[in-house]
Formats: sequence, structure tokens, C-alpha cells
Amino acid sequence: MHHKQRKSLFLLICLIFSVILCSCAKNKSPLLVQKKESVKEISIESKDISLKTYKDEKDISTIIEYLNEAKWKAESINDVPDEKKYGTISLKMEKETKKIYFYQKNKENLLESPYIGVYKQTLSVERLVKAIDAR
Repeated sequence: MHHKQRKSLFLLICLIFSVILCSCAKNKSPLLVQKKESVKEISIESKDISLKTYKDEKDISTIIEYLNEAKWKAESINDVPDEKKYGTISLKMEKETKKIYFYQKNKENLLESPYIGVYKQTLSVERLVKAIDAR
């Protein structure tokens, strides 16, 4: 093999290896991708929180910021969480409604978007609701 052929073969192997590595990397999708302007209403409900519906722009913005601050933890492989005690956050847009589930596991506040991911948040949804309602 000539020097140029070896170099080309080496580059080809490196390229193939890079593509394989990139395709195997976990997809850490953000929890929420909607712009806050597209969300018309947010409802939050759990055993500890009776149904709360937020239509005010400031409240919606606060909840979306809370969701966007959550850090990716793991992939979600369920329609709903395996936990017995969980709540729902429903984001109502013009043409669809997106559900995000929240629960505590091992003293962590977790948010789960079905088939997308499980996310960790430092503040519980219950405390978020109390803070919004106290304004």
C-alpha cells in the first residue's frame, strides 16, 4: 500500500468510527421546546394539588421557565410513570395538549415526558404552585 492509500484508509476508518459514536450518543432532548407564546393554558393536578389552571401570561411564563430549567436524567420508556403517586402538568396549545408527569423518587423531584426523558428539578411542583398562588 502506498502512503496516500494508507492515509485515505485511516481517514475512512476514523470517519466511520466517528459516525458510529455520534449515533450511539444519548439524545438529551430538552423537556420543553414550545415557545411560551404558543401555550394558552397550563393545568396542574395531583393527589396533593387540586386542579389548578393558569391562563395568566406571567404564570405560564414562570411554569415554562421551571420546566426548561430541569436537567436531563434518563430516557423515558413509558406512557405514564411507574410510580404510584404522580401528578400531571398539561400544557394546552392551540392544536394539541402536552402532558408532563411529576413525582418524587429517592428524594428527587422528577419530571417525565413520555418517550422523551426523565428530568430532575431542584424545586418541587408543589412549592412552585404555592409560590405562584402567593403572588
